[in-house]
Amino acid sequence: MTNRKFALGVLTASALIVGLYSSAHADVISGSSSSYAEAVDLAVTPLGLPLLSITSGPLATASGTAPGSYSQSGSALSASVLGVLTTGLLDANASSNIDGSAGAKSASADATVNNLGITLLGALGITADTITSTSTVSGDDGALSTSGGATITNLRLNGAPVLTAGLLPNTPLLNLGGIEVILDAQSVSDTADSASISNDAIEILIDNAVAGLDLLNGSIVIAESEAEMAATPSNNATPVPEPGALLIVASGLFGVAFASRRKRAS
Repeated sequence: MTNRKFALGVLTASALIVGLYSSAHADVISGSSSSYAEAVDLAVTPLGLPLLSITSGPLATASGTAPGSYSQSGSALSASVLGVLTTGLLDANASSNIDGSAGAKSASADATVNNLGITLLGALGITADTITSTSTVSGDDGALSTSGGATITNLRLNGAPVLTAGLLPNTPLLNLGGIEVILDAQSVSDTADSASISNDAIEILIDNAVAGLDLLNGSIVIAESEAEMAATPSNNATPVPEPGALLIVASGLFGVAFASRRKRAS
């Protein structure tokens, strides 16, 4: 009788422990991602004359919202803004596998610009062969993570090569005369149940830059991508015991067997 009570106690405790550790699953309840290859939004204020706007894009766009998995893409053969910007092929992609089921999911986006040429105020020139940004959020509730960044090949500033190997987020390239150029302009938010990331491969911010008798304001963004995801604990997930809990159960059963053997031996 004593051994039976002991066995029952061990198995009951083991079951409780397994139950305690078996709910480490969640539902990723929503997510989204988007990207575009280029966007120009400039305002020129000639002295004593009305405002002149110079705009383009966002061009080559892709976006999606979950739940409901998606895979979207957009492209354009080229972009051209007279006296400001020229490009070759533009690509944008956005995708997610968030479908409402439990388990780890992801949302991601990327954008690529080829053969970039930018000219500002007749004095600033930026060229590059290929510019790409990527943004991804992945994981589950309590374990969401972000990743992404920018890659730029053969970047040149006024003809001089710029080293971009191992490019770090929010790297300043230029800040002069009201013109600020940032490489891999990145923003990240990460909590237990939500995460987001955005990356602009090249971001140019212009604040009252003087061009002769004119003032130039606005921004130019090359290759933007962003992604976000939210999750919540789920009580509907299939229980999966943790390895530690299984070890406790095995130890308890071994103890029961050993005690029974001792009794029979005596």
